[in-house]
Amino acid sequence: MPKQLSFDPAPLDPMFFAIFPDADATACTTQLVLHLCSKHRLTGRPIAPERLHVAVLHVGHCADLPQGIIAAAGEAAAPFMMRPFHVARE
Repeated sequence: MPKQLSFDPAPLDPMFFAIFPDADATACTTQLVLHLCSKHRLTGRPIAPERLHVAVLHVGHCADLPQGIIAAAGEAAAPFMMRPFHVARE
């Protein structure tokens, strides 16, 4: 019987551009999540408030993403500014 090879790839880190809500929107969202979890008896763990975001552009997945790449991506995105906007469900 042939030996089976096991391959355990290195974990990949996602790289993407995102928009983070301001403190008021984060607090409001967190309260809503807690309310809905209680109301519907949900047992999963909600996303931590500091991780709430809207992903805008997926760049890719990398293992051991160098900090220089992260810094360069931040510098490339820095000139792009938008006015605040409202996010709502339909």
